[in-house]
This record gives sequence, C-alpha cells and structure tokens, in this order.
Amino acid sequence: MVEIDEPVLPRRLDHQALYNNGVSRIEYKSGRWVHIASPGGPRTGRAPDRTTLVVAISGDCLRNHGTGRASVGVFWGYGNQNNVSTALDTYLGPRTRIMSELSACCRALRDGLRIRQERPSCTPVQRLVVKSDSERVVSGITEYMPHWITNGWRTNNGGEVPYAGFYLEIGELIAQLENEGTAVDFWFVSRRLNPDARRMARNGLRRDP
Repeated sequence: MVEIDEPVLPRRLDHQALYNNGVSRIEYKSGRWVHIASPGGPRTGRAPDRTTLVVAISGDCLRNHGTGRASVGVFWGYGNQNNVSTALDTYLGPRTRIMSELSACCRALRDGLRIRQERPSCTPVQRLVVKSDSERVVSGITEYMPHWITNGWRTNNGGEVPYAGFYLEIGELIAQLENEGTAVDFWFVSRRLNPDARRMARNGLRRDP
C-alpha cells in the first residue's frame, strides 16, 4: 500500500484543448481497446496513441440511499476480458449512486494497474484516462481530494469526508500508477457519451455478485 504524504494531483482531461471540433474524435477504438486518438496528417487522418488507454466507468442503484441493489460497469473495449458488469451485494453501507460510481472507479484503477504491469515493455501504458459521466466523482478526485488529504480527510467545516474510504483507495491507486510511470487523467462526459459503461452498470443489477 502506498502512503500518500503529499496531495496527489490527478488531472482533469480538457477535451477542448485536444480537439476543438468535438469530443467524439478523442477516442479511437482499436480491436478490444479504446485509445486516445493522435491527430494524423492530412493524408493519414487520425491514429490511435497505443501508449494510452481509455476506460469508461458507471454505477447504478435501484433505490438511492436505501438497501436496494447497486452495481458497477467498467468498459475497456468491445469484447475485452477486463470489462466488468456486476452487482455490489457485498457492500454493507447504504447503497447510493455515488458509492457505486466510486466503486467502479476503484475497480478500473485496480485493473488498470494490473494491465500496466502485464503489458510488455515495448508497449507500456503511459497514460490512463478514466471516463465518467459523474461530475461529482470527477470533481471530487481532481479538485477536492488534494485538499481533503491536506486537511487529514476533513472537510473545510471539520466534518468527515463522505466516502473517504473510496477516495483514499483511489488516491493510493493513482499514486501506484504514477510510480509505475502511468499518468492518470479523469474525463467528464455527458451520459449520452458514456453508453457502454452505463449499459454494463444497468446489466450488473441483474447479475449475481
């Protein structure tokens, strides 16, 4: 386990800085993986940057803040063996959408670390982009989490940070990935641009954990 002595600074992906003509051109689906597209020349067009991976996450919950079933969806690419669509029946706390979204993020980062370590040295994962339609998750990780770490996992009002355990694990996983040489970005998109992970999360509600 990596101890976080200094605030981690995960980045928020600025899609306008990459492609000012729309977010649909950022991703490049190649085989069973999704990469960030590298703009090509006028003759070659776009090309995948194979040192990058994009993983889409989502969470679902039948009855928010209740005892209803919750689930996660993690999408690496069509037919990818690392895709996840499962219920969270072993979680003992209140079932909420934000809890399921954070659980999906933890799973994506854990698997991202494993994939990074399994990849041959000739094709390392230098950048992992976590794609989410939850503004609360993306802002919590990229904007608020560094302050929570500095404040000893307390809010500015002195209260406990909600779901601090999830954020702590996320921070530790980001630190491990950074130590392995993989930068981590978080990309907020609208729900309509995250259909695969959302579908997998919905299907997870009907699956056994």
